[in-house]
Amino acid sequence: MSAKNIINGRLSMHRDGYGFVIPESTTLRSKLDGDVFIPPGGIGQAMHGDRVEVELGGIRAGGRAEGRILRVAGRAHTTVVGTFHYGHRFNTVTPIDEKIHQDIVIPRGMEQPEKRNTKDTKEARREPVHRVLGEEAKRRPEVRDLEGVVVDVEITDWPTPTQSPRGRVIEILGSEDDFGVDVEIIIRKYHLPHRFPAETLEEAQAFSDIIPAAELERRRDYRAATIVTIDGETARDFDDAARTATTSCRCTSPTWATTSGRARRWTRRRGCAAPPSISPTAPCPCCRWNSRPTCAACARAPSAW
Repeated sequence: MSAKNIINGRLSMHRDGYGFVIPESTTLRSKLDGDVFIPPGGIGQAMHGDRVEVELGGIRAGGRAEGRILRVAGRAHTTVVGTFHYGHRFNTVTPIDEKIHQDIVIPRGMEQPEKRNTKDTKEARREPVHRVLGEEAKRRPEVRDLEGVVVDVEITDWPTPTQSPRGRVIEILGSEDDFGVDVEIIIRKYHLPHRFPAETLEEAQAFSDIIPAAELERRRDYRAATIVTIDGETARDFDDAARTATTSCRCTSPTWATTSGRARRWTRRRGCAAPPSISPTAPCPCCRWNSRPTCAACARAPSAW
């Protein structure tokens, strides 16, 4: 086996069982027409996203290359999120990510997450709570029947050409239709950080619901106003809201300018023969909402308002 035929790259699987390895070498990528094709029989113990070592079978005249995976240099997924299914011989979890085409076998007794020690110790008291603070986030129904339930699985045995990967359930997320589960799936599918340090959560929970008087003085208080927001209780920010209020400002009516004395005087000075009126887009004299007004009769704007 020649070292020239060995390359390293990242495996991208197809749901039909074959894959492509994206070479790390930019020089090799420039010589190839696309990535290195890996047939189903050449996948070996690798999974989607793994960093692998590949033996090239040769590069064709058109730049197409095919190879087989020799070994896995680095794992991309130590955990997999998927849907739990009961079976006669063993239970399985079907990954949400279609590129992970192997079902994860869950041996008997590995269906439920391990219960943590709840003794009154310093570590138990500092155990991280849910990263989203609020009653709505805490409502998680207890799941007894796991059929069709979304779970997070830790892989304990990697796949081989003759055996599917094995694992154990480490977290039960709930049904796909449950509140917030879609977000939890994305977080675990892409392995996004989601466990805040205990110190951070303690600091967030230490904030008082009462705003100090000194802070109130530098703020505009809208607490008595009726404000409707589309952001839910567990939103990270509340920036999509609407507020309605009754106002005496005449710009709420498109006909205000008809009775405006200043508008009447301006139209008379300009010599408009038509009845004095201002277009509805003219600015309100009290709030100056719009820019330059326009006479509806002659379409001329005043030099000053």
